[in-house]
This record gives sequence, C-alpha cells and structure tokens, in this order.
Amino acid sequence: MPDQTTSSSSAAGAQISRTNTLAQATSIEEAWRSFYALIRATPLQLSPFPTIFRGVPSQFLGLIYGAHNAGVSTARGTHTNFDIPVVGTDNAALTLWAYYNQGYQHGLTLSPLKQNTPSHPPSAPAPKLQEPEDFDSTRAKFSKFMTKLALVFFSDPTRYATDTAKISYATSYLSSLATD
Repeated sequence: MPDQTTSSSSAAGAQISRTNTLAQATSIEEAWRSFYALIRATPLQLSPFPTIFRGVPSQFLGLIYGAHNAGVSTARGTHTNFDIPVVGTDNAALTLWAYYNQGYQHGLTLSPLKQNTPSHPPSAPAPKLQEPEDFDSTRAKFSKFMTKLALVFFSDPTRYATDTAKISYATSYLSSLATD
C-alpha cells in the first residue's frame, strides 16, 4: 500500500504529528474526524491506488478501497452509482467521497472502454474463505461474525453487489436463537 510522503522536513514533521493524532484517536468518530482533517490538509493526489496515511485504522481500509474503486469504475463507465455506506459520521462520508474522487480522477486518465466490452469484465474467481460460524446472538461472537461476513462480501463483490444478497447470505448463518 502506498504511503503519503512529503518532500520538506517541516512538512514531514507536520505529517508525522497529524498521523500520530490519527493513531491516538480514542473513538471511531474521533478517528474519522482526524482522518478527514488530514485529507483536508494534504489533499489526495491522482493515483491508481488510494493514498493510505500512516496510522489509518485497519477497519477503514475496506471502505477506502471500495470508494476509490467505485470512482475508477464510474469514470470508466462500468459503475453507475455509488452510495457511501452508513458509517456514522459526516467526516467519514466526506473522507470516503475524497477517495471516490481520487479514484474517479485516475479513472478519467485511463483509456476508455471499447463499446463491445461487457459491462462487467470477467474476473478471477473469488478466493475460498472459511465460512462464518452460525451466529447465536451472543455479544462475544458478534464482532467475529461481522468480520467474517465483511471478508466474504469484499472477496466477491459481484456476487454480493446488492443488500438483498448480503442479507440473504448473513441470515443463512443465524441460529434459531438469533432468529427468535
């Protein structure tokens, strides 16, 4: 993953202090606020991959890559809309739109798709992942269950492109205790 770097030593010092603030955030909302402040101070430059700053929480990475890839796809004419997932804060939405724009700007520099190219080019098969365990509504298993679902959804975005497909898959792993 690329890291955002700066050329002058004073700018590098400011970069380090901003990323330390990001890494020290105490809540998800505070982390998004710090992250968006960093992006406002250091605007994202055109790039084939999202610019990842040091200290960005790992749980943000899937959303960041999704926003960037949606921007590239939209610019190339293969993706018609992009909805920012509900993540809880305006700062999160603004940050993800910045990554969408970074991808969109990069997508505009790519050669246009040919008219006879299918709207969804063939892709490699999704990697085989361990299926999630049945969820029985206990708090202790919730985080692990949600993480496994997210991995499945990110590994095969064409299969789980709609909320209906995701919900159907997730419900198939609910035990009778969770559905009561």
